[in-house]
Amino acid sequence: LRFWLLPPQPYHWYGGYLGISLVLLALGGGAVALRRREGRLSPCWVCLLLVALVVIAYRWPPLAALPLIHAFNASRYLLFLSFFLALAAGVGAYCLLPHGPRSLARSRWYTILLLVLVIDLFPTTFVQPYCEEDYSPAGLPGEFFEPVAKSAAPFAQREELPGYRAHWMATGLNLYRRQACMLFEGSTPIAEAFHPGELRTLQTFTQPFTDWAHELLERMESTEQLTAHPQYELLRDGLYLLNTRYLIASSQREKFTSVFALAYSPIVVSGRLEDYDEESASTGTVSTRIGVGPEMDEAMARALEIIARTGVRRPLGSLSCERILVRDMEGQCDLGTTPEARVVSHVVRRQNVEMKVEVSADCYARLAYAYYPYLRVTIDGKPVRPLETAGRFMALPLEAGEHVIAIEARLSPLRRGLLALAAVSLVLALALVVREHRNTRANAAGPNPQLEEPEN
Repeated sequence: LRFWLLPPQPYHWYGGYLGISLVLLALGGGAVALRRREGRLSPCWVCLLLVALVVIAYRWPPLAALPLIHAFNASRYLLFLSFFLALAAGVGAYCLLPHGPRSLARSRWYTILLLVLVIDLFPTTFVQPYCEEDYSPAGLPGEFFEPVAKSAAPFAQREELPGYRAHWMATGLNLYRRQACMLFEGSTPIAEAFHPGELRTLQTFTQPFTDWAHELLERMESTEQLTAHPQYELLRDGLYLLNTRYLIASSQREKFTSVFALAYSPIVVSGRLEDYDEESASTGTVSTRIGVGPEMDEAMARALEIIARTGVRRPLGSLSCERILVRDMEGQCDLGTTPEARVVSHVVRRQNVEMKVEVSADCYARLAYAYYPYLRVTIDGKPVRPLETAGRFMALPLEAGEHVIAIEARLSPLRRGLLALAAVSLVLALALVVREHRNTRANAAGPNPQLEEPEN
């Protein structure tokens, strides 16, 4: 769907081909229906025109000011446009068939129209020749994602997921496109999620932090300026706490792209727990402490406060931090140790995680996995109840030595109840269907002659 009469900004190109044959059928059928004054067929063309207007003028006033229109992104309306175009083309074919050439039978005329549709839509359906050979959906050459995908390939061969994450910091790029391309091109998990209703760590920590990181990138003119920025260490610590191994930073405005291979770990340890009270924290104090302006968004300031107060220790290979902030805890707990950790193995599958770690002293471990009350967490095979950190990740107590930490996804009681209710409803529905079927067969067979009483 490319409108050559419109300015060539990127938001007028949504990456699809609707079919010129469908458009011609819709226009031809609409002309015939208008001539014959077929008012009952007009709603499909009206809907088609309205949706086409939304797709074309999505970013133009006054549509740009309507929250109802912007509830979906622009490309989402292509679904509606495709539906109503197909409907209008079908109605148009229905109107055109009676007006075909008299020398052709109606069945042959229908076959010709169908053949035109196949010739037009077959390439875009199965071959896709409308994209250049070197086209990348991410808008970047493939070599930028190559190291990420290459590192992830051995995990895919073992039917595992990489034990780390990747993040793409990009300016001027749609959020969902950036996330999808990172997953597709890099074959690596990301800390972000598509739906804002995901686990609470997304809204508390991950999304505010990544939003701040993207705002920081927008002010940079080069990656060198980014790495030299006073807040780069804060950015680096936040990515470390998210277990991020690869960072791709790109700016469409400044035309630069770089790939960073970072130190990463799914775990950091500390001998000290501290209570974190979100309500009592002052965002003004937070902003002053971490060196950002007081006008910063409250959620961003709190996420950065968590990173700064956690205090990731150098060198990063020690996998340790000054403290772990925990919710719903009174006061603090100090074991008086300065532990270090080593990850012996880390296996991530779609439904479970198994991590073997070695710690030098008694400590608490913060995992880069979101807290969820219905996860089954075990240490050396024994179930434990994890603590919820300030960023809504998991924290566990560990004794000195080597341990195996396992995390397994389990259904919540609500979901189990809903599944049971669905199963019972299905059984009842099948029973009613069988009963109705038997009653129908009995009524069709009629009364049994042998049971009828003889007439006097």
